[in-house]
Amino acid sequence: MVDVRSSNVETEKRGRGVHRPTMPSTRLIASGCVLCGSDAKTRRVPDQDLDIPERSPRKELAGREIECRVCGTYRAGERWLLGARHLPEETRRLLQGLCRESHEEGLVRRLPTAEDPDEFLEELVAQGPSGFLEQVDRLLRGIARRQESPAAEYALEPVRDYPLCYGKGPEDLLYACLQLLEEGMLEVGDEENLRFDEEAARQGRRAGREPERDVFESRIHVRLTHQGWMRIRELLASPTTSTAAFVAMPFGVEGGPSKDEMTQYLRIGVKPGAAAAGYNAAIVGDEPHVDRIDDRILADIQKARFVVADLTGGNPNVLFEAGYALGLGKTVFWTCEDSRAGEVKETFDIRQYNHIRWRLGEEADLADRLAAAIESVIGPGPGSGTRRSRP
Repeated sequence: MVDVRSSNVETEKRGRGVHRPTMPSTRLIASGCVLCGSDAKTRRVPDQDLDIPERSPRKELAGREIECRVCGTYRAGERWLLGARHLPEETRRLLQGLCRESHEEGLVRRLPTAEDPDEFLEELVAQGPSGFLEQVDRLLRGIARRQESPAAEYALEPVRDYPLCYGKGPEDLLYACLQLLEEGMLEVGDEENLRFDEEAARQGRRAGREPERDVFESRIHVRLTHQGWMRIRELLASPTTSTAAFVAMPFGVEGGPSKDEMTQYLRIGVKPGAAAAGYNAAIVGDEPHVDRIDDRILADIQKARFVVADLTGGNPNVLFEAGYALGLGKTVFWTCEDSRAGEVKETFDIRQYNHIRWRLGEEADLADRLAAAIESVIGPGPGSGTRRSRP
């Protein structure tokens, strides 16, 4: 349990003797993980780390970063965290897996705040595995990331590592490992620890005993076989299981669309268009295009099935991200605001690509044309068929 430190709000005088509350951003408090219930550390984080706009109506109390040994490190709005324990079990299970997966990749997963639209959580949960076979693949990739060399073993701890397979508990991790063992993709140094007796566990629960606690708390030493590494190569080479789409776009163009107008482009045009084709389009925060292209942007491009890049204004970060996607063999759908399309024709390297031209105030038309292009080139995703016919 984390040492409890004072969380009293400090105050300072500002003008006319008015006292306004301030709180250090690095202060740790005793708390628990809202996803799994384990003990966890929390600290306040600045609004910009949660993409809360400067002119926000301040529905959010504060931003929090949770450091959990089971789920990893994630960030969310404090108001959202207060109600997160009441989320459906299935939703919390998927969020646990997503947070832990991001943590294993060296990233901090951003969960909702009170500023986010309702569909944010739905889009987030949709990034999880769609069934047990994909859960097993996610576990295999998780082990591969942690295995220092092909010959090295990795020690799994069921009591804390079960989110790697998006499981409800340690027994799900044991069962997923057993499936990988039987399929010849995994070697297990202590195979007997995988044999979890579910019936005995149920009887133990009725009697008020923790089921097979010694098995759950023991370490299982595993490593991928040649067949396992072959499966990893297949998963890395084919993004066909991904429903994610990455959006590379400027947020405001000098002499062109403003930030609000580009936000309309995203919310009314790109996101609905991708959703109608069965995919989830997302950006990294409200203003992802900064001088430094960080690891999170590159990781999201790697995971994406395709990229939508808007060339309005010739933003260099958009060009970098689109070029990176092309280098990975990803499909890029190019868009440009109609009044700036002439600038694209002057750029030799990109003028050879087809562009979807869109107009301010007609973003819904963009959604229809983008959905049609995605379904034609990539194919419909699992959530397709929701596109409305245009009047």
